[in-house]
Order: sequence, then C-alpha cells, then structure tokens
Amino acid sequence: MSWMDELTEDQRAEMDNIVAGMNHARVRKPGAKYFRVEKGKVVEKKRPSGVVTHSMFPYKSTSMAVDPSEIGEVQENLRKHGVMADFDDSGRPIITSTKQHAAIATALGMKTGRDGYGHVDEHGGFQNSGRRRNDEIQEGRARVRGAQRELMAMPESVPAHVVQGVLDEYDIGPTEENTG
Repeated sequence: MSWMDELTEDQRAEMDNIVAGMNHARVRKPGAKYFRVEKGKVVEKKRPSGVVTHSMFPYKSTSMAVDPSEIGEVQENLRKHGVMADFDDSGRPIITSTKQHAAIATALGMKTGRDGYGHVDEHGGFQNSGRRRNDEIQEGRARVRGAQRELMAMPESVPAHVVQGVLDEYDIGPTEENTG
C-alpha cells in the first residue's frame, strides 16, 4: 500500500491544483518521491523521466517588465533596435526564443555583450556586474598590492608627504568616486 492511498479527497484535489499542467518530472536525489500528471491524475513514479517534454517558450519575463503605460514607447524603442516583442497587460514581454531574450535584454541595456550584465544606477552611471567589473576589481587590487609593497619597504620615520606620493602614484586615496 502506498502513502498515496492514505490521502483524503481534499488532499488529492489540492495536489491536482498544485501540479496542474505538469507533464514531466524533474530528476532529484535518490529516495525522493516523484509525481507526474498522467491523463489528468497525479501519480507517484519510482523513476522520473529526465526528459522535459515541453519547451520553456513562450514565457513572460518579469525581470524585463516595464510599466504598462510605457509599453508602446518601449515597443517602438525595441523596433529601432530590430527587435519585435509583444507585451502582456502587466508590461511583461512575451519571450519566444533565447535569441529574442538576448536581443531584448541588449536593447533594454540589461546585457552588454562580452562585458557581462550591468545596470544604470540612480545617478545615471553604468554599473558593471560582469567580466569587465571583475577586471576592474582585479586591477584595483593589483594597485593596492603594489602600494602596500612600496609602503612596507619604507622606514617608519618617513614623512607623510612621501606616503601620500606613493598613494597618488598608485591612484589610491579618498576621492568622491570611491568614498561616495
């Protein structure tokens, strides 16, 4: 006897509501319970199929959504970039392929190609968050290590203007850009 036989009708109805429309099972760790919808009923499977039998497309992207009042303006801007996209009433674009996803993200400024992803901050400046950002961080760390090596090699009784000269040479110091 399976634990499925012990479920009440209300529990079965709730399970049916939760997994409505599911037509595949996802692979999980050994010993896990797997469920599948077959002919409208939820059934337990010992070994799930690793094959997803449906495409993820089309889907509505919440992350690239716009204000519903701006849909026409955004669609026009996308057309100028050569991208056609439909939006739902909530302002979410309906994505039909990975190519369209990438094109919309690029046109909206969410994808910068080889440099990874980024965004525009509240002051209108572009903030990198991809490969280029990592390169900038590594460059900054290398400058700090170089300045540390020089400063550690100096005697303790060195004048303050010499220390400031080393920091200026490596472009390290409080500025409006790095202190806010």
